[in-house]
Formats: sequence, C-alpha cells, structure tokens
Amino acid sequence: MVRGVTLAQCGSLAERARVIRGQGQDPARRYWFPVLGHNYRMTNLAAAIGLAQLERIDWHLGRHRENARWYLEELGLLPALQLSPEAEWARSSFWMASAVLDEGAAVKRDDVLAALADRGVETRPFFPPMHTLPIYAERCCGERFPVAERLAARGFNLPSSATLSRDDVAFVAAALRELVS
Repeated sequence: MVRGVTLAQCGSLAERARVIRGQGQDPARRYWFPVLGHNYRMTNLAAAIGLAQLERIDWHLGRHRENARWYLEELGLLPALQLSPEAEWARSSFWMASAVLDEGAAVKRDDVLAALADRGVETRPFFPPMHTLPIYAERCCGERFPVAERLAARGFNLPSSATLSRDDVAFVAAALRELVS
C-alpha cells in the first residue's frame, strides 16, 4: 500500500515503482509488506563498477558489433541457421550473439549445444518464455505465445564476449557449420 491504497490503485507508475523497488514495503507503515517487491537499489560498489564500464562503453559496443559482423560473415549463408537481425531503424548493441535453428534443421538445438560444449564452446539456450515459468503461468490464464515458445525451443546464444578474437569466432563458426550443415 502507498498512502493507504493498494499497489494496483497507486496513481502513478513512479509511485508503484518506488514501492516495488523498496521491497514492497508500505511507506506509511515500516516493515509492512503488502505487495511483492524487490531490492533494486544499487550498491556503491556496483555503481562504481558501472561508471567505470561506462567509460569504455564505445569500445564494448564496437567489439560486440564486430563479433556480430564476424558471425554473420562466417554463418550468414547457412540455411538451417538464422542470426539476430538488426532492424533498419535501430542500432543493436548485439549484447548476445543469438542464433535460431530452422524448424526443418536435421539436428536439434540441445544436441548442437551439447556438441559445442564437447568442443569447449560455451553456449546458452534462449530464456524460457515468461508465461511458462511457474510464478507467471497462473497469471497468464493459460494463454499461449507460440512465437516465444518456438524461439525458446530453437534459439541459443553463442560466445559474445567483447574480448573474443576473430580466431575465436572462426573456431565457434567452424564447429557450428559442421554440426548444422
């Protein structure tokens, strides 16, 4: 509650955000938590690290874009694989180098990830759609989101560290070409 009203009745988004950020505590009643909240307040140490990272943001963004370009050069012509596109109206950070296996691919996503792991290549599957997670499933009233489900079942992220070299990307791409071709 905020000033005697429930979270749903809060007048502004900012007011609701403050309550949630404050672990759901009622600002009028200390240590009373009428809603689920979180602690999104940043520590001084996290802020210092964040500021230091911001000083190098152009380098990081440039390296991630370069990785994406290398992956596109190496894997862009594989019919069984689609890499993250960049919309004409946007400039992607390419935080993750993402790929989606075609529905008709001869190999399953999890088999590809296991084979890459055997070769020392760390990958991760796409996050599961939120509506499939237990905490949200009941709130979605059984609604399905087939595009999200398809992407989650077939998508994965390749190594994308800003410190990758061209040779690192070529190694990953060669292994992936062998597995999906």
